[in-house]
Amino acid sequence: MATGHTDPQRRERIIAATLDLIAEEGIARVSHRRIATRAGVPLGSMTYHFSGIEELLREAFGRFTDHIVAVFDAYLGAAADRDEARAAVADLVHELSEGSQRDLGLTQELYTLAAREPAYRELTHEWMRRSR
Repeated sequence: MATGHTDPQRRERIIAATLDLIAEEGIARVSHRRIATRAGVPLGSMTYHFSGIEELLREAFGRFTDHIVAVFDAYLGAAADRDEARAAVADLVHELSEGSQRDLGLTQELYTLAAREPAYRELTHEWMRRSR
């Protein structure tokens, strides 16, 4: 594995590790140290790539909402009429509730943050706008 500035995937691994940690253990268990360990990067990489935990969380949840919008698009984008749209919505609801536990956990964590923090509320509003 590449190290230092020659590791172009380090930032992406940090974001992925952040989302994995939140999905598995909840936002309360997130720390720079735990994310760095999970991502396999030096602790100093956290502050090199992100100004703080809030910037990292916002970017990670932004990536997550991009993923969910893509799931919406995959299910709903091909519907040619109302009947197909209804069936697609039903399939999407089933997928979101019975599918990936990771996505379900991340969605719940994001909604909880959005209930308390305006920046995350804006992120969920943008997600809903894009999903329409």
